[in-house]
Amino acid sequence: MGELAKIENICELNKTSLVFKREVTKEEWQQVFTTLQQVEGCVQFWIGDCLAYREQHWGMYDEISEESGIETRTLRKYKQISENVESGLRRPDLSFSHHEEVASLSPEKQTEFLDRAINEKLSVRELHNEIRKDKKQYNIKELPTGVYNLLYVDPPWQYTPAVENRQVENHYPTISDEDIYNLKLPTISNDCLLLIWATVGKLPEALKTINSWGFTYKSHSVWDKQIIGMGYWYRGQHELLLVATKGTFSPPEPEDRTSSIYSEKRGEHSRKPEYYYEWIEKCFPNTNKIELFSRNNRNGWEAWGNE
Repeated sequence: MGELAKIENICELNKTSLVFKREVTKEEWQQVFTTLQQVEGCVQFWIGDCLAYREQHWGMYDEISEESGIETRTLRKYKQISENVESGLRRPDLSFSHHEEVASLSPEKQTEFLDRAINEKLSVRELHNEIRKDKKQYNIKELPTGVYNLLYVDPPWQYTPAVENRQVENHYPTISDEDIYNLKLPTISNDCLLLIWATVGKLPEALKTINSWGFTYKSHSVWDKQIIGMGYWYRGQHELLLVATKGTFSPPEPEDRTSSIYSEKRGEHSRKPEYYYEWIEKCFPNTNKIELFSRNNRNGWEAWGNE
């Protein structure tokens, strides 16, 4: 590639070594090192793009780990970042790790932070801190003044650094568990239905939220996302929609009681299937509905959140 051509008069490269052809200056050494960094990032993107093509055409690629000697977890990271950062947004002057930091953001935010990384000469750590600073505050609208008897909630759970996907909080601003437990709810009727999303790792917190808000757990639905993720005991492929009630709230009519498992390939991070909105509207057409931590507006619903 063109970058390597710039240093071929300084050093000789082969599969297992780098040898300088002569005594070099500190500036020439820095040129070689910078070029190698750029090549490393290219290779990671190349592998990621290659894996994405494989999965789209022939399915999963777990056996590639054994053949290549690269951990499956690393291969998945390369693929995820390559898919999330479009080729047109990638910056050749930045490392692969810089792109990893912005991979969970919207294309607009990716552009903003990559440009800042170049213009302000931000290290990976500095870029990470700037992104976190940008997302630190969850700026929410005032609570609406209506009275609601159906709450649909996708809490912006806050994860610890121990979670494998350490960038989950860069997708959107998060709220601590205690703040969610103590959240001031909109006015609800004496008889109310709560539908609240929980990841596997946040199931205890979701159940505590239900109790803290004065509801009683009843049942749940499983969303099979059709894509295997990370995990310590099992590799996660699903999320849970927990059902809870306060007072008296009738379940769906028998003909509307669908399977507890719904399967649909996940799309944008955290966005839930349209199916659940439609199911709610069909089963509970006469309710006054509000979605908390909403990411979009929907006819017939009140929306509350920071987006």
